[in-house]
Amino acid sequence: AQAVFGPGVFLSTILRSLPFAAALTVMRTAAMRQATLGSMIGATTVLGALVAALASCGVSTFVGGLLPGLWRHSSHGRTSLAAGAEPAVPARASLVLKVLTPEGPVLRTVVEQVSLPGLEGRLDILKGHAPLIAPIGIGVLRYKKDGEWMPCCIFGGYASVGDNAITVLAGDAAIGDEIPSIYNATKQLDAATHALANAGTKFEKLQAKDELKKSSARLQAATLLAGKK
Repeated sequence: AQAVFGPGVFLSTILRSLPFAAALTVMRTAAMRQATLGSMIGATTVLGALVAALASCGVSTFVGGLLPGLWRHSSHGRTSLAAGAEPAVPARASLVLKVLTPEGPVLRTVVEQVSLPGLEGRLDILKGHAPLIAPIGIGVLRYKKDGEWMPCCIFGGYASVGDNAITVLAGDAAIGDEIPSIYNATKQLDAATHALANAGTKFEKLQAKDELKKSSARLQAATLLAGKK
């Protein structure tokens, strides 16, 4: 919470007392405000405080309270761990990566390196990185595990880095089988391009641009996955 200044400190204190689902509702509302109004000020204050609050809590607090018991590996390729249990960090894997959305956890694993889609370029995170809270855009989060790079589509949010742990709060995300094939991703990209060309109002154009970015991220992720087959 020390990384958030001004009103963020007050908000961080409040958000610590919220249940996980309620806190993520705040995140979603702030993200929608950012998308519809194009304003980073309010979203940065609320989301930054939320990230700081969740990052300072144990996993048992904000994951165990939402999904008691085991969260098993689903058909969508999302990983699993016992609720409240931190993954053991072997010598080779030096970072703990967690990706959370309003619908629940998407990924929690140990990795060697992470590359985040920052708003002004990619953010590469290695062991020992300085504490950081940063907004992330729509794009592909790439993480290196067991010497191989893996993709996770992130559709906007915030990332918190500290103590060799990375917590990503995203409006939505896609991983594993949720990422389409290159063929389907290309069709989605073509459809999004067509929708943008035919958008009328400013709001429709904003939505079309976001969908175009999402489709592009899916295609990038699909291409990365296809290279491993």
